[in-house]
Amino acid sequence: MRENNNKCLSVCLAAGGTGGHVMPAICLSDALIKGGHKVRIITDKRGYGLIPDHLQQMVISAGSPFAGSLLNRVFASLRLMAGFAQSAASFIVRRPDLLVGFGGYPAAAPMLAGWCLRIPVLMHEQNAVIGRTNRMLSRFAKTLMLSWPATKGQPENIKTIVTGLPVRAAFSSSNAGTRKKTGHRQLHLAVFGGSLGASLFAAVIPEALAGLPDTLKAKLHVTHQVRTEQEQAVRQFYAEQGLQAETSSFFRNAGEIMSSCDLVICRSGAATVAEIACAGKPAVLIPFANALDNHQQANADQLASRGAAVVITEAEANAQHLCTIITELLKDEKKRADMSKKAAGAAQPEACASIIAEITETARLTKEAA
Repeated sequence: MRENNNKCLSVCLAAGGTGGHVMPAICLSDALIKGGHKVRIITDKRGYGLIPDHLQQMVISAGSPFAGSLLNRVFASLRLMAGFAQSAASFIVRRPDLLVGFGGYPAAAPMLAGWCLRIPVLMHEQNAVIGRTNRMLSRFAKTLMLSWPATKGQPENIKTIVTGLPVRAAFSSSNAGTRKKTGHRQLHLAVFGGSLGASLFAAVIPEALAGLPDTLKAKLHVTHQVRTEQEQAVRQFYAEQGLQAETSSFFRNAGEIMSSCDLVICRSGAATVAEIACAGKPAVLIPFANALDNHQQANADQLASRGAAVVITEAEANAQHLCTIITELLKDEKKRADMSKKAAGAAQPEACASIIAEITETARLTKEAA
């Protein structure tokens, strides 16, 4: 890895409004600030609520030009133009040394504005398939940084490096919590359905767990993220089945939960897959079938190809099939341990350091060329 030149840089990070784009930007922001750099995150009104107060941020207009009716797409394009003007005006007043885009359509306007103002642009792709925004704007970037080897859809004639995906320290396997032992060893199953919860999970997984052998049910503790409107029904179902369960629409200690569980069932967004690898946990992954470019399936394959995860399509995700898979994994501690080891092998804990090294090197080369 290249040596950090320790020069204080002003860096803008542009990220789409979903957790998959914003969370890596937050992780990188904290690492940059710790290294003495100045950071500002640019996002839309959705991402605003995800960014902690200690980080500087700017909210711009944005909209998806790829979704909805023709009229909606026209208005979205107008919002993107407004976001471009907002970004350009901000960069003229407070010119950053460098821009890093984390994908999503709200990142498009700042990236293009930065390029027009001759500000060096780097891009980071979270998924194992290049996203539409990054694919469209990659021609303007100095470097496209990838989370996964052999990422699909890589553009030609652009420098690419594999840095990994920044993950919060709370998901490190070294932070695994300790559960109380009560007579016999308790098994902990964690179920996450993405930032909004997955309605499919609430409909199928409780029924699957109800079919487990009594010996497993007696020592199973379930932590299940559900949608707010489903929480009461799911909690009641678990109680009727005599299953120990904690349900919520949002867990602030998600890192601790994942780090201490025996098995995780979840979607396969890029951040989630990276968190599983960092925590070193065996997983059952159910990719979101309608994800753009089927990127959740590609993300899931990063772990499945190593033998670290079992992947089930939504069409296959019925209670009986899930019950069989969960039973086999909970009964086989040796298999879970092997999957954990393989998951940890996919982790890239130095992702932030690798990205910062690329940032400082790009800034150095830009200064030398000026």
